[in-house]
Amino acid sequence: MDKWLKRRKFNDDNSDNDNVRDQVNEPTPGTSKNTSCSKKYVVHRKYNDFLKFGFTSTMENDIVVPECVICGFKLSNSAMVPSKFQRHLVINHPSLSTKDKSYFERSLSSKIKQVKVFEKQVCVSEKAQVASYEIAELIVVNLEPHNLAEEIILPACRKIVKTMIGGSADIDICKIPLSNDTIHCRIKDMSENIEQNTAKTLANSNFALQVDETTDITGNAQLIAFVRFIHENDIINQFLCCRELPDFTTGQHIFQVISSYLEEIKVSWKSCIGICTDGAPAMTGHLKGFVAHVKELNEDLLVTHCFLHREALVTKFLPSDLKIVLEQCVKIYG
Repeated sequence: MDKWLKRRKFNDDNSDNDNVRDQVNEPTPGTSKNTSCSKKYVVHRKYNDFLKFGFTSTMENDIVVPECVICGFKLSNSAMVPSKFQRHLVINHPSLSTKDKSYFERSLSSKIKQVKVFEKQVCVSEKAQVASYEIAELIVVNLEPHNLAEEIILPACRKIVKTMIGGSADIDICKIPLSNDTIHCRIKDMSENIEQNTAKTLANSNFALQVDETTDITGNAQLIAFVRFIHENDIINQFLCCRELPDFTTGQHIFQVISSYLEEIKVSWKSCIGICTDGAPAMTGHLKGFVAHVKELNEDLLVTHCFLHREALVTKFLPSDLKIVLEQCVKIYG
């Protein structure tokens, strides 16, 4: 009697619904095809698969692409098909189309060795870079021309090393980059590094500023600034900047030049606790001088007169015998 019960019909309906549901959930061939086409198809193979056609693999934008061992021509990733490799080999290298895999393996090995030799000759070692910077530092400290390293220092070092050590030491010396432009770049790099470190220190500590105005050989006014600060319990005297002044060197112009530079290195006038000047009116004027503009931002500023400038003024009226003594004292103090 169970077969006449309605629950069988109910089960059959459920079974049919399940079948329908399964058919609905089952991806159709068209849907599966569209899904796969929406994604970029990337082929991944080892170069051994097509080395017999004269191709190896290389990375380009994180995608493996085939590269011809003979001419270096690169195909797209989608062209990783033996027929296209064979076509390239026959059209561009017909004399090699009958070569076996071992020939292309030897060609690839030879190419890799050539690249390594070239990189070894071109790449500069870390020691050579350090030596280049150290020589550039010696040149700039002694105010020597930049071409001195290439014309004098390098040949002298080669002769010394060849005589004292011998062997291939002089060849290693030649690997040190010491051209005129290289020395200029080294000095610029060191200058930027010193400026960054100084700015970082001044941003976190108080400092005293010394400002002086001078004239270069072309008659242009130059403003030179030095700073003195305490770093790790040591008193540091550091050159800060040199900026060209406009034609009229007033106190406001001097203040604008120094302020613009301090803004560049992100240093506040609040950290400046003292200023040393030569006593000129443009520097120490109570109303429009450089010091007056700074005191508007920092009232607790301590202003001093440079010792050397005072002595330079005194020497104009001293007798010759006392002038010699004073000059020696200035040299010792400086």
